[in-house]
Amino acid sequence: MALLRLLGCAALLAALAGCAPTRPALIPMELLHDQAGCTTRAPVLLVMLPGAYSQPADFRAQGFVAAVRSRGLAADIVMADAHIGYFGDRSVIRRIREDIVLAARRAGHAGSG
Repeated sequence: MALLRLLGCAALLAALAGCAPTRPALIPMELLHDQAGCTTRAPVLLVMLPGAYSQPADFRAQGFVAAVRSRGLAADIVMADAHIGYFGDRSVIRRIREDIVLAARRAGHAGSG
């Protein structure tokens, strides 16, 4: 009897986990930018994609941006809000291409793509 209750609880938890709300996949994708200190456009664009339940600001909070800057790299940084909602509606590749890669090309990052 206890085993059946345990299995029932496990099944309930699994079902509830699958119903966790996701954030909407906005168009365009929200981005955080951190420009290099160069007087001209930096030759490199570094794109940071978060984990499934992370936020772009987590890259700053966890020291990733500071680590890049401490090395003196001439790179602009884009932190994408590529959350799980974009994977759920299968638009993540399109949003990265349109909102990051093509936008970077228009902004002068010739090697983007």
